[in-house]
Amino acid sequence: MKRKFITIFALLAAAIMCFTFAACGCNDDKTIKNLSGDCGFTAEGEFAEDSTLVVEPLREATDEQKALIAAKDICVDNNMQVYDISVQKDNAKVQPNGKVKITLDFDGDSPNGYTVFHFKSDTEMEVLPATLSSGKLSFETTSFSVFIIGENKPEEYNYNITYNLDGGSFAEGVTAPTSYSNESDFPLALPTPEKSGYTFKGWKNAYDVEMTEITANIRGDITLTAIWQEPAYTRTKDGIVFGSYPQSQVKDESLIAKLNSATGVDKYEDLNDVEIEGWAYLEYRKFGELAENIAFKDITLDGATYRGIYIKDYTQREACLAKIADSSFYQKDYKYIKGDVYWFKFEPIKWVILKEDKENGKAMLMAELALDVKPFQDQVKKVGDLYYVDSEEVPDETAAYNWEYSYIRKWLNDTFYNTAFTDLQKEIIQTTKIDNSAYDGTLRLKDKSPNEDYNNPDTEDKIFLLSLQEFLTLPRFQPNLTNNDNYVGYADYYKAMGGLLKAAIKNGETVYSNGASYIFRTPRNGYGDVVWGYSYANTLGSNPYKQYDCPYADNQNYGIVPVLWINL
Repeated sequence: MKRKFITIFALLAAAIMCFTFAACGCNDDKTIKNLSGDCGFTAEGEFAEDSTLVVEPLREATDEQKALIAAKDICVDNNMQVYDISVQKDNAKVQPNGKVKITLDFDGDSPNGYTVFHFKSDTEMEVLPATLSSGKLSFETTSFSVFIIGENKPEEYNYNITYNLDGGSFAEGVTAPTSYSNESDFPLALPTPEKSGYTFKGWKNAYDVEMTEITANIRGDITLTAIWQEPAYTRTKDGIVFGSYPQSQVKDESLIAKLNSATGVDKYEDLNDVEIEGWAYLEYRKFGELAENIAFKDITLDGATYRGIYIKDYTQREACLAKIADSSFYQKDYKYIKGDVYWFKFEPIKWVILKEDKENGKAMLMAELALDVKPFQDQVKKVGDLYYVDSEEVPDETAAYNWEYSYIRKWLNDTFYNTAFTDLQKEIIQTTKIDNSAYDGTLRLKDKSPNEDYNNPDTEDKIFLLSLQEFLTLPRFQPNLTNNDNYVGYADYYKAMGGLLKAAIKNGETVYSNGASYIFRTPRNGYGDVVWGYSYANTLGSNPYKQYDCPYADNQNYGIVPVLWINL
């Protein structure tokens, strides 16, 4: 019994060893790399020796096969080539043990290429990419069965194009395509419409994506909306409208309530005792120190922009040096009450054309109204009998009347510039070299004789103030038959900021001048802390009362009338 068990174990071990050797390739079977078949077909892979490549052309694809191809949403020509490809050995079909490359002689040269559809069964199909080169078509597969070769053809489609011109139109002769299809000549250029006073900037689709053309990869109906760029300025009979700034006071109680509610100020019973969330203080000073007296906030509501001001305290006339007693304040005189909020609407700025250079396409403009109230210099100190700018940001011993280092120059070219103008409008504002010399002193007998020490160097600015010399020579300010006043008006916002208005008594009531008091950029000879200004009084008699003023450089009650050059 024991001997019989040993014999069985030896036979089993021998069988296991033979299986192991066979698995390790220790058999004598030989393989070949390439097979050739009918119809110019070759197969590159690893095949058992004595295998043959069998290619059987079939008449046409079946309806079931065509349905599977159509389901793949691949467009191919109906004239397809069908082959049943197999590898056989000993008259039996065998499948490869890896990837096989099939190559065949191919008489075709489609610009769209070819696709091979491999039918593994009646219900299972895979798509194989094909490569055509030098009259040879090749593809790779991991099994053999029926293969169908189809010529790719463009997708057939036709979609509509709709235009939303937003007030524009196509000029006569402009062709605007109303559709595109697979037969269109891509890229398909889009037409250019016209709109009076506007510049066409392009098209955007329903998803707000800008489009310049229709390309071959786009599908679906398209609605295009014209993008119009508003003009940088509008020319009127009397001048130019350009930019915007808070001007008219809002008087409508329902609108005021909406603005107060939108900014949250209506929830406070006493605004003097709180800081208003999201508001910022305007830069005013009281005897040299920043005074948090007026807060502001800009808000857009129902498509319009408004500025709210909260008067926590009245504006001090002199910013730095108490030269005169402030027994009253202009804001209080104009019935603007401490602790209240007032609203002003951003409105287009109207400009007077002071000078036009038609040859070079530019014009010098001055705001029609005094728009705001600011000091020429907001930091001034007195050293002996001289007045200097009191700031570490400017060179030592810079005179208070110096335009180059003035507060108002910085405010005009920064805060005002960025508040009043859009990016498009900024593009047409020129940088201008301006003369900042002192005036020679002939307006008043007590003026000292000309002194070049008071001249300021020329500067290059986008926004500036009028000089006294320009005021005395430009035609706009010279009395004539149609305009013998030549004053500059003022916006409501100017009054709310405490702008100086000349007062008079008429029929027992105080009336204020129609014209503003405003400053020039010109220093007055012989005075270390004054610049030239101008005041206009209301006409109570037959002649208007006008005068040249000399406000202190730190006076905070004179108006700002911006001047600039633009490209027309």
